[in-house]
Amino acid sequence: MTLVRRGKLDEAITALTEAIRLDPSDLWALKERASALRTKGAYVEAIEDLGRVIQLRPKDAGAWNDRCYTRAVAGKLEEALADCNESLRLQPDLPNALVNRGLTYLKLDQPARALADYDAALRLVPRSALALYGRGLAKRKTGDMASGDAESGGRDGTLPAGLGGLCGVRRNALSHTGLPRRRPAGR
Repeated sequence: MTLVRRGKLDEAITALTEAIRLDPSDLWALKERASALRTKGAYVEAIEDLGRVIQLRPKDAGAWNDRCYTRAVAGKLEEALADCNESLRLQPDLPNALVNRGLTYLKLDQPARALADYDAALRLVPRSALALYGRGLAKRKTGDMASGDAESGGRDGTLPAGLGGLCGVRRNALSHTGLPRRRPAGR
């Protein structure tokens, strides 16, 4: 939706709420409002909208994946893991679901499982910046600092090339994985 892309989240949410009032089964409006709410940090409401989408289309792997990610960012990790697993049961080759489950495993302090999911995502999309970044974080958590630094942005924790355009929510989600912050050399 243009309003969301222009950062006019409140206006977008108002318009989408009206669309949903007129047609409570409007999947597009529910998904878009969930995205806007998530971007705004209103995770509970976003999860509710995605739950409604799942009620209407229980075999929508993308909706399960979106709710997985939203729950992971909100810190509802066990629920996120269940949603990711359902998404992957419905569509085993969905790279974003593998990335989001990897994120969930990182937050659950299970880096070996996260690494397996990021590797699986990279087999599907070899140049996925999110999977490479997540894999780097997982490698760092397992003690492979050199390889992890190479993939996750290095010792200063900056995002590698290709990730700079990510929305703040995604960037925050990947950066809050329990790894110690490192200062750049020379500071």
